[in-house]
Amino acid sequence: MTGTVVLIAEVAVGGWGAIAIGVAAALMFAGLWFVFPRLFARGPEDEN
Repeated sequence: MTGTVVLIAEVAVGGWGAIAIGVAAALMFAGLWFVFPRLFARGPEDEN
């Protein structure tokens, strides 16, 4: 997914702008994939 974003950004803005957009996209995807689910994970509920 990040590669697609970088490819499109390279065509649209080129150079360092595409790299910056790619890094931002990678951080966003990593956050959504790894961090976001852990924030809302439900642990075992205490019945007592």
